Amino acid sequence: MFVRRWATSVLLAAMILWPRLAHGQVPEDVENDGGEAAASTADDRFFSTGSDQDKGPEVRGSLAVSTFVYGEAGGALTGGGLSVKESSGASELVRAYGDIRGRIDAQRFAGPGWNAHADFRARATGDTLGLYDEDRRDQREKLAGYEVRTQSGTFGGTELELRELYVAHEGERWTLGLGRQIAPDLAATRFDGAQVVYHPSARWRAIVFGGLYPSRISRSLADDYPLAAPDPTVDTNDILDGIQLGDPGPRIFPITGGVGLGYELDKIYGAVGAVAIAPLADDYQGDAMGGTEAARVFVTANGYYRPNDKLDLFHYVIVDAAGAAGARVSNASLMAAYKPTADWRVTGMVNHVDTVTLNVLAQTQLEEAVPPDGEIDAMGKTLAVIQNNAVVTRIAQDEARLSVSRALAQKRFEISAIGALRRRPEIEVALVNGGTYVFPAAQAADATVRFVDRRSFWSTRLAASATAIFGIGENLNRTTAAIGRVDMLRDFSGGKGELDVNLSYIHSRGGDRGENAGCTLEDLNGCYSSVIAHTGQLGATVFYRIADAWFVLGGASFGIQKITTDYGAGKVTGRSPIFMVTAFSRLAYRF
Repeated sequence: MFVRRWATSVLLAAMILWPRLAHGQVPEDVENDGGEAAASTADDRFFSTGSDQDKGPEVRGSLAVSTFVYGEAGGALTGGGLSVKESSGASELVRAYGDIRGRIDAQRFAGPGWNAHADFRARATGDTLGLYDEDRRDQREKLAGYEVRTQSGTFGGTELELRELYVAHEGERWTLGLGRQIAPDLAATRFDGAQVVYHPSARWRAIVFGGLYPSRISRSLADDYPLAAPDPTVDTNDILDGIQLGDPGPRIFPITGGVGLGYELDKIYGAVGAVAIAPLADDYQGDAMGGTEAARVFVTANGYYRPNDKLDLFHYVIVDAAGAAGARVSNASLMAAYKPTADWRVTGMVNHVDTVTLNVLAQTQLEEAVPPDGEIDAMGKTLAVIQNNAVVTRIAQDEARLSVSRALAQKRFEISAIGALRRRPEIEVALVNGGTYVFPAAQAADATVRFVDRRSFWSTRLAASATAIFGIGENLNRTTAAIGRVDMLRDFSGGKGELDVNLSYIHSRGGDRGENAGCTLEDLNGCYSSVIAHTGQLGATVFYRIADAWFVLGGASFGIQKITTDYGAGKVTGRSPIFMVTAFSRLAYRF
């Protein structure tokens, strides 16, 4: 591990310093390439990669340092009809992390056509700050077979993520890249290997790549090629909380390869291609249905078409030809944007995500907590809580969305109406102590009305929106909600800074399960329809550009949540309010 991180650091340092040592300092005017470059697609980023091979070596990039803290406080949570241990209704964890994100382009570092690119992220999480229970995390890591890391730092561990790191040589018609790369034309597949792009003409390009395939859910180098789960057919005496453990399997190094064809015509551009992924090792946790992961082959297509200046069409499709789930449409998105006049805009979108992808996303967000040894309820059952994340409530297998906007008074005002229909299948989540828990299939709709005044009082931009979310048909676990939000944005210091103040309120309620509905250990389904929540939040975000190459971003919010729970049989309990505090900051530099 140390050698890998040391080698990565040396390589990044060499990419930064080599042009300076060999060719002198980086030109001071790399930030300003003129108006034409600023209008190009590449310059839509925070920094530009550029393509002028007549210049000398240049290094461009950006570096951002971010921090985030979230904590809750509240009164005691009493049993209210359940035999549970009394504890706080607020989360006992303080979620905190510090993050460094860097992107570096070394152009023409070894002469014309030689370019290098690096995109990396390092994170120190709450575990590093000593905020989490070490014993609880050690139990999780023993079950997983490797160090547990999560985005919010809930269960600790530092992260060193390498998104891209490659060297490329660009010729008149050929481009060869070596290293960790992303093939954007082929479903944005990430790989460690080689990629060749051939341009027979300015309108066409052929793409071929191959190499190793790092885990798509990895957030750190140590987990890019994880150890396989223990072989369930091998007996072992290693037992934890009733689970039979074994020695981890071999490290998995899947291989991948793909071919594609890209096109850029007058009114249409995009790409089509095929990709194969083979695990080359037995991974007993790989298949969502159990067993070993299977080789996957899929075809993909993406494109954009503008038949006229009023209509834009976009598509993105992935179709599996072979894999653990068999042949199926894995991902399909179709979008259309229509602008009949300068004041009207209509946008429609439909999206489909396959069940296996949905389960992968859900199971990384839903986990059963491992209770301390010996902690049981009054009925002699081991206490176990499914840890939920709000992101899951927005996952959908199929979604259709339509929005209509109208500008008024010379575009000072804008009124928008947005509607969406969502449907997902049931989600089956494996529990640590054995068995599964099934979230029934559900369908829902939401409707939003939004109003914007771009030249409001005190030279502010005022926006207000109201959203209703409700179930359709039989939705035993579907929550209905009403959301209101007001934003006020104002520039200051001659446009160098922006202040955004927002106020929001959410009222949510579980679906009606009848007079006998309640939250009991025998019927956990009742818990999902027995809660009424009122949440209010006030927040502010400040952006300020210190200099041409520096900017700072900071924000904070304070929220209050009041929850009432119906335990059935006329037992209604109001919990103590939960107070929520969030703070974040970012300092960024581009060069």
